[in-house]
Amino acid sequence: RPMDIEWAKDGFTGELYIVQARPETVHSQAKAQYIETYTLLERGRALTTGKSVGRRIASGKVRVILDVSLMNELQEGEILVTDITDPDWEPVMKIASAIVTNRGGRTCHAAIIARELGIPAIVGTGTGTHDLRSDHEVTVCCAEGDIGVVYEGKLRFNLKKQPLDLDVRPKTKIMLNIGDPDMAFEFSHLPCDGEI
Repeated sequence: RPMDIEWAKDGFTGELYIVQARPETVHSQAKAQYIETYTLLERGRALTTGKSVGRRIASGKVRVILDVSLMNELQEGEILVTDITDPDWEPVMKIASAIVTNRGGRTCHAAIIARELGIPAIVGTGTGTHDLRSDHEVTVCCAEGDIGVVYEGKLRFNLKKQPLDLDVRPKTKIMLNIGDPDMAFEFSHLPCDGEI
């Protein structure tokens, strides 16, 4: 069974310790019916950049919230912009169309929750809470590689859904050669006979 395992490295001895392990219940249960491909159809002025999480695009009004005690200010479909998130933020993260944080990397709390919710996130912007203003329309684009961009305005984009149903399989085995470790999980849902 797939497991979600958290571990820690002892800073003095270098030894690794498992600190928490539980069955993974979100991604392992999902069976992909199609591949989604997002494409930005126009460009605007880039307001901030950071590490992209996911491959999606979302547009909406910005809501900059600097303290978790004010999280109820976020309205459904708005883009949550904050310094960093922790589990206290989860109730409002579920109604955000995207997440942008000043701090964090691809394994930070905001990134993990964004993946679980299937929404784009840009983490580690450094200055997102300064660069973005509440009530301004923006487009959060994570569809163009490792660097995510927040563009000014509500930009047009396309979503293509490619079905994964293979009624007739070829006689040749379908194998994947994955050169990007970040894509390994995403590609694991493709109908194939293995990875090389």
